[in-house]
Amino acid sequence: MSFADIDNVKLRDMFATWTINRQRPFTIIEDPELIEIVQYLNPTAQLVKADAIKDTIMSLYSLGKRELKARIHVIL
Repeated sequence: MSFADIDNVKLRDMFATWTINRQRPFTIIEDPELIEIVQYLNPTAQLVKADAIKDTIMSLYSLGKRELKARIHVIL
């Protein structure tokens, strides 16, 4: 994969999933050392702010909640 192949939406989603799974604060994405690591690995990667990670996580939560409600509705 070259630098041009980076999908920044996928990167954002991966960071959101990591934040949830590892129970990290939303602001971890703004940690200077994390930013330095990501930029070292790929200078073209576009890191988002904590608010964007929070919004992504809340969207994933809402989607999961709707899917769960639909499954429960089918069972009942």
